[in-house]
Amino acid sequence: MTVGDIKERLAKKAVVFQTGGIRPTKALLESWIGCVCWKMPDEVVPVDKEGKPMQPIATFFLKELPYIPEYLRGIELITVFISEDICGHRENADEYFHIRIYETLE
Repeated sequence: MTVGDIKERLAKKAVVFQTGGIRPTKALLESWIGCVCWKMPDEVVPVDKEGKPMQPIATFFLKELPYIPEYLRGIELITVFISEDICGHRENADEYFHIRIYETLE
């Protein structure tokens, strides 16, 4: 096996996400780091294991990206929340972050 063979096997498509420089406009299909502007009417801010509200970390609209990995196809929006206390809970971190997945923007 050559170095070229190894590179070919390891190469993956990706989408580069630029962040910073402007504030969110809250426009539909606008992804952001540090802002979650979209939710279902009945959804509230998730809480961690201690009942503390989590912080909004990111909004990712996938619908119009130039490349979507196979395992994310069929998902149009992902929102991410994280607890301020996550660093002290690496063993059970799943109770200190929350990911919402939306298959449609309807």
